[in-house]
Amino acid sequence: MRLGVVDDFFPGNFSAIDDSVASMITDMGFTGIGAHFNADPRTDESLATVERVRNTLDKHNLEIVQFWGHYPSLLTSDDSVRQEAISIGHGVIKLAAHIGAHMACFRPTSMNPRGQWWAHPNNFTDETRQRLTESLAEIATACETYKVPMAMESHVTSTLDTPENIRTIFENTGSSWLKISIDPVNFAADIPTTYNTTAMINELFDVLGPYILAAHLKDVDVADGHVVHINEVIPGQGKFDFDTFFHRFQELLPDGYGLIEHRKNVDEVRQANTFIRQKIDELGIPLH
Repeated sequence: MRLGVVDDFFPGNFSAIDDSVASMITDMGFTGIGAHFNADPRTDESLATVERVRNTLDKHNLEIVQFWGHYPSLLTSDDSVRQEAISIGHGVIKLAAHIGAHMACFRPTSMNPRGQWWAHPNNFTDETRQRLTESLAEIATACETYKVPMAMESHVTSTLDTPENIRTIFENTGSSWLKISIDPVNFAADIPTTYNTTAMINELFDVLGPYILAAHLKDVDVADGHVVHINEVIPGQGKFDFDTFFHRFQELLPDGYGLIEHRKNVDEVRQANTFIRQKIDELGIPLH
């Protein structure tokens, strides 16, 4: 297994990576990063920016494992907006290939205008699933051209809400380039599942194993309150069954990347990193 970190914990995004940021990442023992790029990927300026950052990362022997772009809804009923999202998606794939990223990552987006990860009743209709399928199939044509896979993110709030629905949508695109960045915490949809994540983890690997390219490393816990509050927490502070997860991931992708995600600052990254490395060592899993 290999360890990396997503760029949530430092100000800015991919374009803000310099020698000091790269040194900070390597000093913590990471060999790869997941990075968000928020500019239009179709411009010459964006190409120059990613080339500069790629050169910086090369000096520090850091791989770009995951590369995200910023785009409007992939499943909106407004076809002009959806076609713009597809066009930007092609640009994201092209840039990811140009800088040698292992994969380009994509959000399924949402029908909720307030946020691409927020729930909406129309996220779960057949019509929305069909539009997302069509959008992903069109973006995947760029994967064929540039020879880099696209790894989807998923969540119970999104159209990619269950392992079975995800697999059906992937199969319906007809593309072998469509994969997933597995993030089991995003499937903790209720309190019983959160208190016992083992069955959820096994189902994810059983159903989606052939599509998994990498993993996001997080923990999950139930917070006090009169309504349901299920929160992400620093790895080691919640209920997530890391033993089962790491065993299943090692069996599937012994050389694959797990990336620490959604930590707010360097101290949280260090806490997560310490716990994860101790757990991996305890389980006897080789860390490359």
